[in-house]
Order: sequence, then structure tokens, then C-alpha cells
Amino acid sequence: MTLLNRSAEGRRFYNRVSVQKEEEQLRVLAGLFDVSRYTIRKRVPVTRNDGTRLTDVDLILYDKEDRVLLLIHAKWLIRPDSVQEVLARDQEVAAAFAVGARVAAQISDLGLGWISNMLGADLGQLPRLCSVVVNQDFVPSGWVYNEQIPVVKMDFLTGFVTSSQFNGLASLYTACTGFNEYLEKQHSVKLAHEEIQYGEYVFEIPTVGTP
Repeated sequence: MTLLNRSAEGRRFYNRVSVQKEEEQLRVLAGLFDVSRYTIRKRVPVTRNDGTRLTDVDLILYDKEDRVLLLIHAKWLIRPDSVQEVLARDQEVAAAFAVGARVAAQISDLGLGWISNMLGADLGQLPRLCSVVVNQDFVPSGWVYNEQIPVVKMDFLTGFVTSSQFNGLASLYTACTGFNEYLEKQHSVKLAHEEIQYGEYVFEIPTVGTP
């Protein structure tokens, strides 16, 4: 897939496959939530104030008990095998952050009436609005970060939702905001220094290893 993505014709094929993969990703995500408690909407169009379309939200979940509206932006990025590809994936995630921020702001501006119509229910009051980017196979580098919109791997989200710790969308969003800390615990490292001597000179080289 990475090689195909490097040519114009291969890129078109990759885009078609990406759509199919993201549909499967959304199907799995939506299936995690009990419809008796959660209202689920896929591919929700969000319009600007002038009525033109801003973008679509891949998946919107509403928790009737927590009164939380969670916007999920789904990505299924190919695992990179070079520095250039890491940077390219980072740019895609950064773009998702930018879109997510604009969408959240626009939904807040559209207000309670729009949200109620979209969900097909009279909420009575504005819900808490949260956004998450869910990637299937890629975690961005430390250069890409958004404090309000966490990015998590698909298996982390599915694992949390099916665990005893999950008790609603509020707990899910809190877990997602702690994803970086989770990765640090899973892949802990020890910073150290190693001395290497060349002739009469001794060089101290910083090293990274496991504890």
C-alpha cells in the first residue's frame, strides 16, 4: 500500500480503499455502544452559517445519561516506514485537528436546536462537547498534539470501552486525554550516558534503553 501510494494511479486506488477501510472502522466503532443509552449518527454533515457544507463528522455519539456529545474523527493511516512518511502522517493528523476544532466551534454556534434536530430528540440543554481522533494503525510523533482533541489508536479505544473502567462517554474522553501517559507506561525508557573513547578523547553519548 505504501508503494502504491507513491504514484498518481496508485494514489487513486489507495483513496478508494481508504474509504472502504474507514467505513469498516465506523461500523466497528458504532457497534461498541448500546443504542438504549447512546444515540449514534454516522457521516453527519455540518454546515456553515451561510448554509454551505463545512465538512462531515465521521461519527457522533450522544450519551443520554452523561449528556456528552462526542465527535469522532476516524482515520486509517498506513504505518510509515520512513521519516518522510512519519512527517506526512503527522500532517494528516494535524489537518484532522484543525478540522475537528472548526467543527466543534461551528456546532457550538449552531446551538441546541441543530444538535436536537440532528439527534432527533429535544435535549433541553446543551450537552458537553468533546472531540477525539481515532487512528487504526498510526500514532503521531510528539510534534503533533492538541490538548482539547486527543488522538488515540483504535485498539486502545475498543479495549477501554469493553473494560470495566468504561461507564459512559465522559470516562471515555478522560481516558483518551491520558493516552500519551498510557503509551509512556507501555513503552517506558531509561535515559543514560555511555562513554566512548577515541584515541586520547572520551566522548559521553546519551543513550536510550529499557529500565
